[in-house]
Amino acid sequence: MSEPVPSITRRRLLQTAGTGAAVLAGLTPFTGRVSAQDGGGRLVFEQQESDGDSITVTSVSVESEGTLMIQDQVESNNTIFATESLPAGTDETDLAVELDEPLEETQVLEAWLWDGAVHDSEVITVKQALVAVGEELDETVGISLVEADPESGFNYPYYLFSPTEARDGSIPILVESNNTGTATDDFEEHRSAAKSLVRRGSSRPISEALGVPLLVPVFPRPTEEPVDWSHYTHQLDRQTVAIDGGPLERIDEQLLRMVEDAKDRLAGDKYAFTDEIMLNGFSASGNFADRFAVLHPDRVLSVTAGGLNGMALLPREEWNGHTLEYHVGIADLEALTGEPVDVSGLAEVNQLLYMGAEDTNDTIPYDDAWSEDLRELALAVYGEDMINDRFPRCQRAYDDAGIEAQFRIYDDRGHRPADAEDLVEFHRRSLAGEDVGEFGERLGIVGDIQAAPTEPRVGDAVTFDASDSRPNTGELVSYSWEFGDGETAAGETVTHAYEESGSYRVTLSVTSDQGTTRETTLEMTVRTADGDGDTEDASAEPEITPSFTVSPSRPSAGEEAAFDAGESSAEGGELISFTWDFDDGNTAAGTDPRHAFGDPGTYRVTLSVVSDDGGSAETTNEVTVEEATDGRQTEDADGSDYSTPGFGVPGALAGLGGAVHLLRQRLVEADDDRSD
Repeated sequence: MSEPVPSITRRRLLQTAGTGAAVLAGLTPFTGRVSAQDGGGRLVFEQQESDGDSITVTSVSVESEGTLMIQDQVESNNTIFATESLPAGTDETDLAVELDEPLEETQVLEAWLWDGAVHDSEVITVKQALVAVGEELDETVGISLVEADPESGFNYPYYLFSPTEARDGSIPILVESNNTGTATDDFEEHRSAAKSLVRRGSSRPISEALGVPLLVPVFPRPTEEPVDWSHYTHQLDRQTVAIDGGPLERIDEQLLRMVEDAKDRLAGDKYAFTDEIMLNGFSASGNFADRFAVLHPDRVLSVTAGGLNGMALLPREEWNGHTLEYHVGIADLEALTGEPVDVSGLAEVNQLLYMGAEDTNDTIPYDDAWSEDLRELALAVYGEDMINDRFPRCQRAYDDAGIEAQFRIYDDRGHRPADAEDLVEFHRRSLAGEDVGEFGERLGIVGDIQAAPTEPRVGDAVTFDASDSRPNTGELVSYSWEFGDGETAAGETVTHAYEESGSYRVTLSVTSDQGTTRETTLEMTVRTADGDGDTEDASAEPEITPSFTVSPSRPSAGEEAAFDAGESSAEGGELISFTWDFDDGNTAAGTDPRHAFGDPGTYRVTLSVVSDDGGSAETTNEVTVEEATDGRQTEDADGSDYSTPGFGVPGALAGLGGAVHLLRQRLVEADDDRSD
C-alpha cells in the first residue's frame, strides 16, 4: 500500500480542529474546500456540520471499482467510521455516508479513496475536512486546542483562535482568561467553559473585527486538588498569586509563556507580533485582566475589564489611612512575587474599567473571593455600594496615583459585558495609538449651583439654579437648599431674598433615586441696599491684602488642620467675607476654619476675601499633605466614612468572616453563581 498524500498537510489542518485536536505547528486557519484531481478517481470533501450519524462527501468518482473510507486523523485513534464500495464509473455528488460509529464531537476527518479494496489496493487520494458536531462551523473554524507543555513553561492547555482575516503589521495577541463560574475538580468542565468562551465570548468579536488571534487558557478552579477552593484562580486573587510550588504556581507567568508559544506557532505564516498583549474580561475574568495588567504592565497594551464588583485593584500601597494588601492594593505584591510594581508603567496602559448601573453581582459575601481580613479591608476602603461608593472611590484612588484609567458605568445594564462596539473600538484606538479618553466619565453625583445676580443687594430676589447637577447613575429626585440665614427651600430652581448684608454660605443637597446624597456649597456676599451704607466714593479702591497660615504646616491625611486668615487686611475698611477653596472639592467660610484632607498630596488652597465696600482679593498657597501613619478614621469628600465598619451590613459581613458563605445561595442559585 502506498502512503496517502493529502493535498494539504495534517499539520496545517490541525489548526482548524476543535475538541480533540492539538496544534502541532503555527499555521494559517483552514478556510474551507479541499479538492484535487488524481489519476483513476476524483474526491472533494468539504468542511460541514453534522448530526454525528452521517457525513456528506461533496463529490466522488472512480473509473474502476473502488472504496471510500472515512476515518479520523492518523495522529488520532485511527477509528474507521465508514467504508463504502464504489462501482466502476461511479460519479456522485453530495454523497451521504452513514457512519458505523457516531461522531461524538467536532473533529477533522479523513476521506480515503482507494482503487480497490481497503489495504489491498493503491490509494488514489486522501482529503481532510473539519466536521462540526452540535455547533456551527462559524464558531469552530480557526479554533485549536494546544495541550499543556510543562517543558515550555505552562502546565495547562489553551485554546487559540485565528481569524480568517489577519491585521497587517505587527500585532498583539488578545487574551481572555477562562471563567468556569464554579469551583470543581472536574477539569473537563473547565475545558468546556474555555471552549465556549473562545467560540462565543465577548472577546471573539474583538478578535474578528481587529484581525488578531485570541488565546483563552484552561486554568482549573479546584475544590481540593491541586489546591483547595479558597484559591479563586480565575480571579487571580491573593491566594492564587501566593501559591508556591505545584502546577498552579504563578499562572500569570504561565499565561505569558502560552502567549509566546502561540506566537511561535503562528509567526512566519501571516502574522508578526509585538511584545504586548491586549486583555479583555468580564466578572471573574475581568478581575483577572485588571489584576494581570497591574502585575505585568510592560506586557499589556490595553485592557477592557467589566463586572468588577465595583472593586478594581487599586495601584496604591497606602490610602486613607489603610495599608492596601493585594488584592485590594499593591502594598505586599513585591513580597508575593519578588518583583516591584511598575506604577509608572501601568500609567501607560490603556484601561477601560466598567460596571453596569444595575449590576448586583457582588462577591463580598463569598469566602472563595475574600478572606476575612481582606473582606474587612475591602469594605473599609471601597465601601458597601458597588456603584455609588466603590467604583467612584476606585477612580479617585487612580487619580491620586496619577493614572488616567477610563472608568465607565453603563446605564440600564446589569451583570453583562459592554457592547461589542465599545470593546472593539477601545482596542482599535489602542492599536492605532489614538486617544481613548472619551470612553471614561467622572463618577459620583456632581452638584452645581448657579446664582443670579451674583452680587445681590439686600432685598434683591436671587435665583438659585441646580439644573446642571447630575448623578452618574439614575436620576436626581430631591433638591434641598439652606441659605445660611436660617431659611430653607426645596426644588431644582428656587428664589430667595436676604434681609441683611453680609456673607452667607448656601448649601445645596441633592439626592438620587439610588439613595445617594451630595452636598455642594456656594459663598454668597450680599451688599447693602442702594444708598444705604455704601461708601461715598465708589471709585475708591482701597488695598486689600489676603493672607493665611496653616497649622500644622504639613498635616497628615485625615488630620484636622487649622487655617487662620486673621492677618488679612483692607486699607481704610474691614473685611466682611472669608471663603476658602481647599482644592479637594471642599470649601469653607470664616476667618479660621478647620479642614482634614482625605488623601496625601499637594493642594492649592485659595482664600478669597471681600471688604465692606465691595472690594475683593484672593491668595493661593500650596499645602503638602503627608501619608497617614496610623489607622485613623478619615472621611471621603462625599461624606462617606472610610473607617473600619463595626456594625451594620458591612460590619456583620466582616465580623462573621463570611460565614454565611457556608449557607449561601450557590447550592440553589447555580446560575447566578456561574456568572461570578
